[in-house]
Amino acid sequence: MSLKQFIDEGLSLVRYLEAHHDIEENYLYPILARKMPSFQAAQRGAPQCKLVQQHRAIHKGMDAFEAYLRACRNGETEFELGVLKDKMDTWGDVLFVHLDEEVKELEAENMRKYWTVAEVKAIPV
Repeated sequence: MSLKQFIDEGLSLVRYLEAHHDIEENYLYPILARKMPSFQAAQRGAPQCKLVQQHRAIHKGMDAFEAYLRACRNGETEFELGVLKDKMDTWGDVLFVHLDEEVKELEAENMRKYWTVAEVKAIPV
């Protein structure tokens, strides 16, 4: 794999995560919020749901990661693997915590507390 291909793969990851989070926040989470408190945005100025807060933290680090990769691709900056790692380290931990917590929220045992099988099957995905 060439350096250009490697950088393009990193930028593809950014686009994928942005699209994934947009779908969750604009489509799936509002449906789940109808019955699941962990997906509901808090009322009266309190913070958004924890999973959305995690998205924000991921994107803050991911934006710097993306900017670095774009600068390298455009020839404005010399690519250094150590710098890329430092950029990834700023959001890697929250990404993995988020994945673990999201899976826990969506596991069958937890979903059964709020939804019937028929209701889950009726979610248009």
